[in-house]
Amino acid sequence: MVMVGVSPTKSVAMVAVVLCGCVFLWLRHYRASLLALTFGLVPMDMSKAVFPPLELYYSPGLYLYAPQALSIVLLGMAFVRWFMVTKRLPKFEPIDGLVAVFLTWVWISAIGSPQGALALATALAYTLIVAAYYAAVVSVREMRDVRAILFGVGAIVLLQLIWVALQVVTKQPLGLPGSKNETSAFMVNFGGAGEAIRPGGFAGHPNGLAHHMVMVIPVALSFALLGFRFISARVMAFVWAVLLVAAVMLVQTLSRGGWLSAGIAGLVLFAVMTRLGAISGRRLAGAVLMSIAALMLLVAIFPQTILRLTESDDRSLEGRMVLNDQAMAIIEGNPLKGVGLGAYNRSTYAYNGPLYATVSEDFQKQLRTVVVHNGYLLMAAELGIPALLLFFVILIKFLRTPWPLNRFKDPVLLTLAMGLLASLLGQAIYFSSDNYYVDQRVAMLWMTAGLLRAVTRLASEAPSEPAA
Repeated sequence: MVMVGVSPTKSVAMVAVVLCGCVFLWLRHYRASLLALTFGLVPMDMSKAVFPPLELYYSPGLYLYAPQALSIVLLGMAFVRWFMVTKRLPKFEPIDGLVAVFLTWVWISAIGSPQGALALATALAYTLIVAAYYAAVVSVREMRDVRAILFGVGAIVLLQLIWVALQVVTKQPLGLPGSKNETSAFMVNFGGAGEAIRPGGFAGHPNGLAHHMVMVIPVALSFALLGFRFISARVMAFVWAVLLVAAVMLVQTLSRGGWLSAGIAGLVLFAVMTRLGAISGRRLAGAVLMSIAALMLLVAIFPQTILRLTESDDRSLEGRMVLNDQAMAIIEGNPLKGVGLGAYNRSTYAYNGPLYATVSEDFQKQLRTVVVHNGYLLMAAELGIPALLLFFVILIKFLRTPWPLNRFKDPVLLTLAMGLLASLLGQAIYFSSDNYYVDQRVAMLWMTAGLLRAVTRLASEAPSEPAA
């Protein structure tokens, strides 16, 4: 879907200019505006193909998304400030060394990959994702930046509801300008029990939309649990609107992995905030009862959720089992250095697990058009087991970022940090149930980690008064 008579590239540019202008007029601060746009636009499947995957064997290639472009601008602004204002670079921390080693591993794997230039383009795409992480780390310098990011993300969630509603009403995928707009998962058939629409929203795919909701819901829930004592009525109304809309859209995606990830993230958030004394037992009981009532209401409104769990799923689960089995065969054959970045699809023609022979030839051909629906197995297959273990170490370091918690004097910052922690955990869990392949969902995970690190740094500098 593009503007009539206008190329997709120009359509994307026009949309971006309008959004930038609106956000800047609202916030009236250039850095806060750029941060709001960077985080707000991350789920949008709007990109410019720089090095698309045109080879016989698929690799992600390089697509330039608005958040990555804005991140480069933010990093450029940070470098100017370091060299011309503060005259010093930020402190180098151990996590920076681990990230640098991991990114170096990605590039070495790309250089040795049989995919050649396409693998190098994929490595550059991952580098831009890590750049977005660092843009969040170094550019969030005050609470105004944090509020701008939360506003940008929340506003996009509310706007996305309109797009999702249009997709459901028209029964059409309705891709954004410049969208790759995958339509294969838009409808799910439950055998003889009927079918249902799985809207992709701005993300262009239901699992992409689900991931965005897994990113948003824990943060919104953390503020909802904090209550009116520290948050104004106007802000709380916005928080509840975002939370309810996000929950509805997550249910509508029919993503079982998304449901599980958001559920675990929510339970962890309840446990952590109760342990910290941020919510009383009475409020916790009320929140649990309200969650159960909301769940029952959503199931009543969307009965297809029960069918998604009990009926046929178009062989989705069977396909995932075969793909996982094949990925394990690839890993067993290349345990240390993997098959090379972007070379998973090529390697599926050389490695087959025991389950591969149990499905029909037609189904085998279908499976060769996708990659394993497990981001960790995909990483181990392409980069090797050592790279996967290093990534696990980085994830654990990310999750431990807020500790020690005694640095948080502001209850609002502490609540935000716990919400981001639960969000990051939920995304990491979801990572194991879908094909995360150097795309915007990977960017969401890294950018959440960057914001958590920035908020933790602000907590060490913040006064004791509430921040919101």
